[in-house]
Amino acid sequence: DGESCSEKDPYQRQNRYCMLVEQEVGSEETGRRLALIDMSGPLLIFDDSNGSAHFQTRMQRFQTFKQAYLANMCPVLCKLDAVSIALRRLELSPMLKAAPIALVRVDEERRRVERGMLGAEAMLSEVDRKGEWGPEAWEGLAKETKRLEIDVLPPAASLVSALTLNERRLKDLCTANGDDIATDLKVLPVGTRVTAKHLAHDVWYDATIRGHDPSNSGYIVEYEGLDTREVVPEADVRLVLEGVEPEQ
Repeated sequence: DGESCSEKDPYQRQNRYCMLVEQEVGSEETGRRLALIDMSGPLLIFDDSNGSAHFQTRMQRFQTFKQAYLANMCPVLCKLDAVSIALRRLELSPMLKAAPIALVRVDEERRRVERGMLGAEAMLSEVDRKGEWGPEAWEGLAKETKRLEIDVLPPAASLVSALTLNERRLKDLCTANGDDIATDLKVLPVGTRVTAKHLAHDVWYDATIRGHDPSNSGYIVEYEGLDTREVVPEADVRLVLEGVEPEQ
């Protein structure tokens, strides 16, 4: 699909448990035993001091938990990471300067996504801290993962997709019209559909940008249905975003 590993998993969540390995510890003098070791420390998580059967049971529970994390929770968190990164980028997009309500929505969605991720991460870290990986621990994480996947991810991902398509549409419009002044979208390109406040009527109308007026930091707009053009200050122009709720 053209995505790199870093794009699919920007924070390397799939490596969460890669440093936890089973190995033999101790010596001939102190006695050798099997243990689960965190090699990043190194730190002993647990060993077979309570018996081989008990150790193997805990190891099996850990491996089952790890596989459940990699197959279920990790992919959802990675998608949320990507959406959060995209929303942060969109918050800085010059395009949204002309769509303040959409900018507020971006901020709200980003905060909701990041609250969800932080909550899930806190739950997971508590399980790791206790070292008690098992069905009971996974049950709560599975419920939270499903909530994030159903309630949090779709609206945020949909907003990112819609706004990214709008950015692409505006850039294509720049290219088609040879509108070099608008290539970075710090100003909207000629041909962009907007709503603009009529200076005399003090009413917002659907309009199309027909030119730029750099001396006045505004746009030359043509109102739909009025067959008139006028220079409107930048602050009185709102971008019409396709696939996004209109400005109120």
